[in-house]
Amino acid sequence: MLMTQEDKNKRILAGISENIRKNLQNRPVPPNSPILYSESSPRNTEYVRVKKEIITPHGHIRFSILKDWLTINMLAVFRRASLDWKTPDDLIAFLPAYLEPEAEIINGQVLVIGTPGHNEKLAVPIRSLDAASGLCQCFDFITDVRKANTPAVLLISDADFKVVSRGVIAQSSFMNAIEQGQTAVKRLGERSAAGQPQKSHSDALRRMESTMVVDALS
Repeated sequence: MLMTQEDKNKRILAGISENIRKNLQNRPVPPNSPILYSESSPRNTEYVRVKKEIITPHGHIRFSILKDWLTINMLAVFRRASLDWKTPDDLIAFLPAYLEPEAEIINGQVLVIGTPGHNEKLAVPIRSLDAASGLCQCFDFITDVRKANTPAVLLISDADFKVVSRGVIAQSSFMNAIEQGQTAVKRLGERSAAGQPQKSHSDALRRMESTMVVDALS
């Protein structure tokens, strides 16, 4: 049976992980250290650092990890989209720089994210979709909240786009995130009107995302 590109990416990542782990396991502990050596923190930090250095040059691997990041943290996108933002980059500011994410908006309704060296793009709805735009074909909106949200995968040309795989969006989580974001904006406005110190939308985002954003490499 022929391997898919995603299977190949997973095999490459598994090999990278195993090689790095072996290298770190064989690394000697520095003698006469003035502090106790932690088995988890320094080695895990080094593991992630080396892994990032190996991953960054490969566009198809960066894309695969980028997809995992968005799948795990899609609520962060929804909530950012519901607040005050000025550019597409504001919506993906939580993504790690080593993935080199690039963002644009289609029809004011869909956030599209890619990475250099890979021609496919990831798509996430940020507004209710206009049926006439054809963007509805990119996603399946479902009622089962047990299923994970996943971005659509698109191939985009100058005049059109092709759906490689449809995204799956839980309707309730999408709407709840939008409503929570709008509530945060309303509270900021009420504080300002009452003469209370007003914190920025970025502060509100950091509070909401501090317990939500998860590293896909951890």
